[in-house]
Amino acid sequence: METLVYLAEHAGETVTREQLLDEIWRDTFGSDEVLSRIVSLLRGQLGDDSRNPVFIETIPKIGYRLIPQPGSLDAPAPSTTAIPNRRGLAAALLTGGLAVCIIVYVAFTQGLLPPAAKPQAKTIAVLPFQDISGDDEHRFFAAGLTDEVIASLSRSPALRLVARRSLENASLSDSADIDYYIEGKVRFSDDRVRVYTELASVRQGVVVWSKAYENVAADYLGTQRDISASIAGGLNEELGVDIKSSPRGDVSLSTYTYFLNGRFLSKLRGEQPLLASIDAFSKALQIEPDFDGARLGLANSYVLLPYYSARNEDAAFAEAAEQLGRLRDPGSAEANAIRGFIAFRQWRWHEAEQFFQASLARNPDIANTHVWYSQFLSAVGRSREALEYAQSAYKLDSVSAVANDRLATAHLWLNRDEQALRLYEAGANLGFVNRLNPGYLNLMLRYRNFAAVQQALRALHPDGKLEPLISRIDELDDPEARQKLIEVTARMIDGDVLLARLEFGWWVILKDWDRAAAAIEKYVGNKKNVDVEFLFARECDDFRGTEDFWKIARRIGLEAYWREAAPDFRLASTGVR
Repeated sequence: METLVYLAEHAGETVTREQLLDEIWRDTFGSDEVLSRIVSLLRGQLGDDSRNPVFIETIPKIGYRLIPQPGSLDAPAPSTTAIPNRRGLAAALLTGGLAVCIIVYVAFTQGLLPPAAKPQAKTIAVLPFQDISGDDEHRFFAAGLTDEVIASLSRSPALRLVARRSLENASLSDSADIDYYIEGKVRFSDDRVRVYTELASVRQGVVVWSKAYENVAADYLGTQRDISASIAGGLNEELGVDIKSSPRGDVSLSTYTYFLNGRFLSKLRGEQPLLASIDAFSKALQIEPDFDGARLGLANSYVLLPYYSARNEDAAFAEAAEQLGRLRDPGSAEANAIRGFIAFRQWRWHEAEQFFQASLARNPDIANTHVWYSQFLSAVGRSREALEYAQSAYKLDSVSAVANDRLATAHLWLNRDEQALRLYEAGANLGFVNRLNPGYLNLMLRYRNFAAVQQALRALHPDGKLEPLISRIDELDDPEARQKLIEVTARMIDGDVLLARLEFGWWVILKDWDRAAAAIEKYVGNKKNVDVEFLFARECDDFRGTEDFWKIARRIGLEAYWREAAPDFRLASTGVR
C-alpha cells in the first residue's frame, strides 16, 4: 500500500526505482526484486496488464508512473483532520475490490483464516550476497557468507534449498516453486564489516524479515558464524520450522581466509584461477590438516584442472583421491560426487553410478552432483534420464552457467535443437564459453551456421595453422568436396594442429567411423579428449547399427555396464538390446 500511495502522491509523474527504494525502504533493506514483485501484485489486484497498462505504467530502465489521477471517494466525508502520513493516506484509499484484497491479505498473514489456508513455506532460494565496498579485496567474504548460509540452512530437513549463487540480482519471477528467498549486502569500511540481510516472500512480494549486523572486520569468521546462526534463528521464528545452526568446526582466521579465497577462485574456472585455488586450499591445510572443507575444495579443484589445462587426468585424479582419503568424513555427499566424477571420466561406469547415487542419497540438493550425473547418463546412452537430472540441476540453480550448458547438451542428444540453442545462449550470457563445448559446435553444424563454427575454431586455434580446414567447413554438404575435407582433417591431426578434444567429434561429423574408432583407441590413456556422449547423437544413428559400434562399446566398457547395471537398456534409435 505504501508503494501504491507513493505513486498516487506523484500521479502522472515518472517515479524512479531509486526513489521508491529510498522512500519506502528508508529504514530497512530493499531490492529491485522485491519492488518488481510488489508492482506485479498491485497490477494483479487492480486487473492491470503491463503490456497495455491502465493503472501502472512501466517506464523502461527508469521506474513507474501511475496513469489515472486520484479523485475523491463516493463516501461520507471524512474528518477534516489532516492525514498525517502515508500510512494514514493508505487507509483512506482502501475501497472496493482493493479493500477486500487487503482485508483478506491481513487476515491471512495474521492467522485469522483457518490453518489449512496457510502455505507451508519450505523452499528457500539463497541469492549471492553482494559486496558493495567498492573494491575487489573482500569479494571472497560475500561468496563465503553465501555458502555459509546455505550450509547452515541445508541441515534442516524442514527446508529445501535452492542455491542461486551464480548471478547477482537473480530474477525469481518465473520460480513458482520457490516460497522465500534470502539476499544480502556486505560493506567493508575501515576496520568494520556491515552486513544487511533480508528474507522476502516470493508469492507476497514483501520483505518479511530483515536485520543488519556490524562487527570488526578482523573477526569476519565469527561474523559469518553469527550471521548464519542469526538467519537460521530468524527463519525458525518466521516460518515455524526447526533449523539448528551448526557452524563449521573451529578453525583459525588465517585458515578460513585461505579456504574462502580458494573456494572463490575455484568458481572462476580457468587454468590460472584453479591453480591459485589449489595453492590457497593447500595453505589452509598446512595450518590445519583436519579441515575437511579445505580438503574437499582441493580435491574438487584437482578434478576440474585437466579440462582447463594440459594436465593429465590420471595425475590430477590421483591427487584428488589422495585428498579424499584423508577426510574425517569420507562418506560426505561432496566426497562421493567427486569419486563418481573420477570413475566416470575413467570409464568405470558401474562404480561411477554407485558413487553418484550415494552422493544424491546423502544430499540431493547439490546442483553440481546432478550436472555430473547427467553427463554420466548421457555417456552411457541413457539420454532421457540425463535430461531429467539436467533439469534437476537447473531447478536447483537455474542461473548457473554450467547448469544451463548441461541442460542444453541434454536436449541436444534428444534432438530438441531449439531448446538446446536457447539454453546454450543463456549459458553464454551467464559466462560460459560455448566454443569449449563440442556439443555446441555440433548444434551449430546442425543449423549449418558455418560462420559460428569457423569463428569458434579460429578462437581455439589462434595461430592460424588450422585455416586450411576452417576455410573448407562450408563444403561439408558437397559430396565431391567431402573426401578432400577428410584428407585436410587427417593432415591437421597428423600435424597436431587440431585440438585433441575435437578430434573424435569431428570424425563423427564427417561420418568416418574407422577414424572415429581409432581416435577412441588413441586416447584410451587420455580420456578427456573423447566425449563418449557423441556415440548417442543422431549423427551416429547409422553407426550404432553396425558391429563396429559394438566393438567400441566393448572396448570402453559400455557393453559390460549395460549387462550388469541396466539389463533392460535399449538403444532408442536402433532397438538393439
